[in-house]
Amino acid sequence: MKSIFLIMLSLTLGWNSHAQNYKYEVILMNKKIGDLNVSKTHTNGAERYILNSESMAKVLFIKQSSKINFDVLFNGGSLIKALYTSVKDDDNIRTQVNKEDNLYKVNSNNALTNFKEGVAFSSIMLYFKEPIGISRIFIERIGGFLPITKTGDNQYEYTLADGTKNTYRYKSGVLHEIEIKRGVGAVYIRKAV
Repeated sequence: MKSIFLIMLSLTLGWNSHAQNYKYEVILMNKKIGDLNVSKTHTNGAERYILNSESMAKVLFIKQSSKINFDVLFNGGSLIKALYTSVKDDDNIRTQVNKEDNLYKVNSNNALTNFKEGVAFSSIMLYFKEPIGISRIFIERIGGFLPITKTGDNQYEYTLADGTKNTYRYKSGVLHEIEIKRGVGAVYIRKAV
């Protein structure tokens, strides 16, 4: 009887959930320096986004490494919680967002803020959906909103407060490439073939 229940439960869960997975390569100066994996899972009306990225580069004889992780949950088209972590040799960021009633509480490296505006579209979603008609998105890294503009056919960008410009390029509605430009250099995140 117990085994029948487990089979029924697994079949029910299987019908109510499915996932999308994409792999990207991190490129610096035409050389692959890392990998990025991102997934979106649907389960009973909730969408969970997971991103893991690791890269290592040698710039001017100095090794630099980076690990970035997202864990973001939407339910009913609204952000419920998000965790963004970035561990680099010279800079660590941890931003956590939790929705409590009608208030979002943000803890970014122990700096606490909150806001009431609803979140229906965030930066992690850019991996799965071209932001057609979207002019403002929530950035998990900073725990706040930024304008996003269409800068060409199937191309969109936003700029962080430190001047880092993030450009997203799509082919047939699928994210093909991200260009992250700060100063004179650029890192590219390209969809793996």
